[in-house]
Amino acid sequence: MIHFNNKLYMDEACSVDPEHIRKNIVSGKTDPFTYCIVISANPSNLLEIINALEFRFRHYDRMKLEVVGIAGSKKSAVGLVRDIITDTFRETGNYDVRKYFS
Repeated sequence: MIHFNNKLYMDEACSVDPEHIRKNIVSGKTDPFTYCIVISANPSNLLEIINALEFRFRHYDRMKLEVVGIAGSKKSAVGLVRDIITDTFRETGNYDVRKYFS
């Protein structure tokens, strides 16, 4: 199950029509260049960058995924992760992204 956080970060390419991109991610009709940043299922990690096409695999249907960022390229996704980590530290004084997005 995919859930898009209210504080969703997006690069310039995705911010043009965010609702259309969200709908395509959920339906599995996205292009191969769209990447999602999700809160990691592994508590030892902070975030994961996943190509949106991977959400077509059935095992993602059984997982609760909290999407906190959408980017139009992997390079842009890495930049968004940097921004998320920086903003998290600035707002909370630590790197607890789970708390920042809750």
